[in-house]
Amino acid sequence: MRPVTGRVPLGSHEPPTAFGVAFRCVDLPTLIRLKRTAGRPKDLESLAELEALLGECDRA
Repeated sequence: MRPVTGRVPLGSHEPPTAFGVAFRCVDLPTLIRLKRTAGRPKDLESLAELEALLGECDRA
């Protein structure tokens, strides 16, 4: 199984599979937007770390 990397727009490729099961995923900017929109404390707590990760991905 290979890791999912990069930013691929949702719907532009076949869904990834693991152990024969297909699953949906979102890219990191979308995940950040979804968590900010949800506004739950547990989602808001993770935003700083996710945004830092996004910054690292942009620099790479």
